[in-house]
Amino acid sequence: MKALKEFRLNHLLTKLQREPASVLSLIDEDDLLNKREHTNGLVIANAGKKLFTPEAEHQLFAKGIVYTRDPYTLVSLPLIKIYNHTEHGMVDEVTYALAQEDDVYICLPFKEDGYMAQIFAHDDEVYVTTRSMLEGVPVEHTYDFDYVGTIRTLADRKYPGLLDSKLLGDLCITCEVLHPGMENGVTRYGKRQDLVVLSVFDRATHTYWNNKKLQEWCATHDFKAVDTLASDVSLEKAVGIVRDMSGDETIPEGGVVCFEKNGEVIHRVKVKTKRWCDEFALRYQCSIKSVTKMCFGNPEMEDWDYVTKYLIEQGLTAEETLDYYEEYHTRYMDWLRGCKERASERIALLETCLEVVSGVAPEEQQKALALYAQMRHPKTFALIMNLYNADYREEQALFDAMWQDELYSGIKGLIFDAKQAVLNDD
Repeated sequence: MKALKEFRLNHLLTKLQREPASVLSLIDEDDLLNKREHTNGLVIANAGKKLFTPEAEHQLFAKGIVYTRDPYTLVSLPLIKIYNHTEHGMVDEVTYALAQEDDVYICLPFKEDGYMAQIFAHDDEVYVTTRSMLEGVPVEHTYDFDYVGTIRTLADRKYPGLLDSKLLGDLCITCEVLHPGMENGVTRYGKRQDLVVLSVFDRATHTYWNNKKLQEWCATHDFKAVDTLASDVSLEKAVGIVRDMSGDETIPEGGVVCFEKNGEVIHRVKVKTKRWCDEFALRYQCSIKSVTKMCFGNPEMEDWDYVTKYLIEQGLTAEETLDYYEEYHTRYMDWLRGCKERASERIALLETCLEVVSGVAPEEQQKALALYAQMRHPKTFALIMNLYNADYREEQALFDAMWQDELYSGIKGLIFDAKQAVLNDD
């Protein structure tokens, strides 16, 4: 088994696309996964009772995945989410890294408390499954509720298009089934019976559609799409929405946060409770980008005690997230000190170069400096001349050092704005 090293959903899907036999054979041979096989060769795989949480990469897919053997071929993939928030440290690090990318958008689907339905076409026939039961395959236990049959009955009655093999094509649909017959003593649906489309996996591209495309497709075919608390919003706005939900008794107990980029879902992480929702929001508001924006150009923010007091007063942190802020603050300060050191070195280098050409006439100084610096210091020639033309100002040297050493992608905009502000003050 391959150890868990990859946690980005889109990267895992690429592996499955490029090496289907490798991934599917590991699933097929894993005794910790339950498999049920149809007489036509379809196999459904799901985690067994002994597998509390995935321990290998291929187990992340075993949540109702359908495939065939000889050769191993993917047939259908339901909604896959990568662990719960805080359940796995490496997953959290991937999630936090994605959260800092400018072109990543957030969707917060509203979680219902039904059970999973999967609908897909294979050999011009449409099949339905739960996470572990495949239509047409006998089960070992007798249930009071017909989980698989209810999916087809609801689809046939309310959304017949979901049973159209030509419409489905390469699409694998994951729905939430809501039905009063499967109430568990906590959830109450009243008379509500519905199939809510949660995700669409496209086998042709090996991607999950983003929420916008899912909503448009459902609207076109009169399907019920999942409601969202937020969709296609920046991380900052999503965090605000999540934090505002704190204390609202009507919000769901948990949900899945979807990270979207270039029209597809690239990552999902489950947030279990309102408590975790609040910590999730606080943690995601904390990043190297947010800490840099808070501290940049504010000398008082270079003192960690001052920053701690500010964060607490502004309600931006809890005890659980303060350590993350300190980690990013330390990283920012190390970067700032390094930039200041390089700026001082370049000022000293300029002064040394000027001493060498000090014998020339004042009107010839710039030309002489340029010739000498280009000959003796070609790698820093442009920086030396920038500093000379800025009258040896420390700010110019510091901005140049920062510009060359990006702390994170996108910081150059912050540096440029700060530089322009200094110029305007002059």
